[in-house]
Amino acid sequence: MDNNKPSMSDGGASIVVYGKGLENNPEHDFYKWLKDEGFEFWISSKGFYNHVCWIYVNLNSKLIARGMPGIVVTRYFGKHAVTIEEFKVIYNIFKKYEGMPPLQFD
Repeated sequence: MDNNKPSMSDGGASIVVYGKGLENNPEHDFYKWLKDEGFEFWISSKGFYNHVCWIYVNLNSKLIARGMPGIVVTRYFGKHAVTIEEFKVIYNIFKKYEGMPPLQFD
């Protein structure tokens, strides 16, 4: 295992994002938005599965992993998925503090 490559579990956990159309549409607007923000698919992410409309998104490694039926791909926090719009709110909060020490707000 190459320890220099980003991991789906970098920083502790990913966010599970749920949205209709994510399961089989690589051209979905959300994927385009993630790519514009610098995210990319994790090299070990498997293909799309019918009826699996959730993905794992890691804010630290900027990696995306497709969901798999019956399999937890990586650790995730919150014990629940969020919608695409909710993810964008969370992302924008963390993006605001990008590059700052953990307790710095200005």
